[in-house]
Amino acid sequence: MDERSKIVEDQRQEIKDALGPWMDNITSALMPVYPDPNSVDEILRQSIGQQPKCRLLYVLDPEGQQKSSNVTQSAVDPSFRDQALGERPYFRGNL
Repeated sequence: MDERSKIVEDQRQEIKDALGPWMDNITSALMPVYPDPNSVDEILRQSIGQQPKCRLLYVLDPEGQQKSSNVTQSAVDPSFRDQALGERPYFRGNL
């Protein structure tokens, strides 16, 4: 692994360590209400405020279909529900 790859991998691990427990809590809260989009949005809306640096939250199904609204610190935008994101290069291998 070259130096740049090592730096990127280290940064990814730092992000996972910092956000992992928070994301686990969100996942646990979503399990009883999924796939109801309004309930999912409400949990995301409540959760995003716990991470001031987080700019956007949304939920994808295993095929990469967005099942929630785009939820930001200040808004919930349902117009993004049902968009297909699974084929985007930055999602491949992450679903």
